Amino acid sequence: MRTVAEFIHEGVTYLRASKGFDLEEATPGGLRRLMRALRQGGTIGLATDRDFVRNGVPVRFFGHETTLPAGACGSRWRPGRRSS
Repeated sequence: MRTVAEFIHEGVTYLRASKGFDLEEATPGGLRRLMRALRQGGTIGLATDRDFVRNGVPVRFFGHETTLPAGACGSRWRPGRRSS
């Protein structure tokens, strides 16, 4: 579900890619590529900073109450955890 016009999405995607980032869409294929990168020792970043539908998890962020998408709150690195 896009929350902005396609041309804005394309522009932001272009700017991120111009800084050397490989971008993946939030699709099953994109998730598989992210998991593959992690298994190969790569680093990933998740841009999940906005709760567009306002049903996220309440958190304190820089001293202020806000919400984050539930997936961002539940996906955290754990030492010694193995991906399957």
